[in-house]
Amino acid sequence: MYNLQFVKDYKQNEQLRNSFFALAADTFGLELES
Repeated sequence: MYNLQFVKDYKQNEQLRNSFFALAADTFGLELES
């Protein structure tokens, strides 16, 4: 089972931001930029 962690202010955390962008690309085919 997966554990979910809700995070705020991820804009200051490059690792989380890149992970979110990769998830968006893999799931929805979106190419996001920071």
